[in-house]
Amino acid sequence: MNNSAKYTIRVTPSAEKDIDKLKKHIQISDFHRIDNKVRLLASDPRPNGARKIRTRAVEYRMRVGKFRVVYEVDDTNKLVLILHVARRSETTYS
Repeated sequence: MNNSAKYTIRVTPSAEKDIDKLKKHIQISDFHRIDNKVRLLASDPRPNGARKIRTRAVEYRMRVGKFRVVYEVDDTNKLVLILHVARRSETTYS
């Protein structure tokens, strides 16, 4: 992939709620780790370890420690849309 093209990262309102809930219950180091991984999506929206969700055309999931980030990639508009952030034990694909 050509890393010279930067993507814009946006967070959906539902993902914002997920993040707000997590902030209250996780260590600050875990929060910073998630935040850093999400920021790196601007330069590489499909990093090693990211998996395409089979039932969705443009959605991916990324594991960050005990957590999962579900996001959508729009190559035409150079946009990464964060859809969901949750612990891996929760349902993170719907």
